[in-house]
Amino acid sequence: MRKLWKHQVKEIEEAKNMDQRLLLWEPGTGKTFTTISIIMDRYAKSGRMKTLIITPSATLYNWKNEFRLGSDLPEDEVHVIDGTAAKRLKKCKAIKYAKHVAIINYEALGTKAIMDFFVEWQP
Repeated sequence: MRKLWKHQVKEIEEAKNMDQRLLLWEPGTGKTFTTISIIMDRYAKSGRMKTLIITPSATLYNWKNEFRLGSDLPEDEVHVIDGTAAKRLKKCKAIKYAKHVAIINYEALGTKAIMDFFVEWQP
């Protein structure tokens, strides 16, 4: 397991008392790993839940890799929702009833069918 920096430890502790969290840190300061740590802590306390990560396209697969390195989630429970609109919708429907992690880019949420799916999915 990676060693956490002081600001990451502080953020993880503060997040324990909040339902939602937004990390607006500079690149390279550990946002991804901190977020995964917060998610895993939440899962340990409350059980698995549907989780939506919205990120730039360039980091979609980095998130999947970071979940592989920084969590004990099975790889087939962390889904990158990418491709054409039709492929994204198909990937969404495959996780409709699952308490999995979905990772999607901002622009994909501009597709009404995708946005409607995630509103109904209720992460």
